[in-house]
Amino acid sequence: MGRYFALTLEIPQAKIKMKPKTPKKLSSSLGFVLAGLLIVAGVLYLLETNNLSTKGYEIKKLDKRLIELQESNKRLELETASLKSIQSIESQIRTLNLVPMTSVDYLSQNGYAYSP
Repeated sequence: MGRYFALTLEIPQAKIKMKPKTPKKLSSSLGFVLAGLLIVAGVLYLLETNNLSTKGYEIKKLDKRLIELQESNKRLELETASLKSIQSIESQIRTLNLVPMTSVDYLSQNGYAYSP
């Protein structure tokens, strides 16, 4: 292996001229673009986080309102049931001085425009 290495050392190598690369402008402009995108993404993230937290407060507020309305509904249903009770109706009859009905007279349909 040493022999092959010694042979390659004796071969003169031609100098290859390479064109100077200009990636500095490309990399700096790419850096600005990436920084801009990062800033835009950060601002969008903050806006969405703000919206979510605001909606969370609104949901808590609406949940409280829902519980209040459910309690009010239960209270009103109990009041309705008590007003529909026989004892309540009888006491209202006495308060309003209503008299019991003895007979009912119905109208006959003869002589009207409609007769079945």
